[in-house]
Amino acid sequence: MGIPNISTNLSGFGCFMQQHIADPMSYGIYVIDRHFKSVEESVQQLAQVSDQLCLVCSCLLVSVIAVCKTFVIVRYHRIKKFSLMF
Repeated sequence: MGIPNISTNLSGFGCFMQQHIADPMSYGIYVIDRHFKSVEESVQQLAQVSDQLCLVCSCLLVSVIAVCKTFVIVRYHRIKKFSLMF
């Protein structure tokens, strides 16, 4: 997933993505239906998409932190091993 985008099917970008990509959500492109739904339904869909993005971003952040911690630990042990040579 690239940079997440939230658009509507009333905008040119949202319409283009719905017409030309089979599953825009797999690319991080979320298209809110404003053409065939009421304002309340569109707002509800926007809230759900925002919640999904928050969950995805928090999971990515946890993964990045875990990778960084592992990298730091590995570097520490390499440096310690190298320092014992001298």
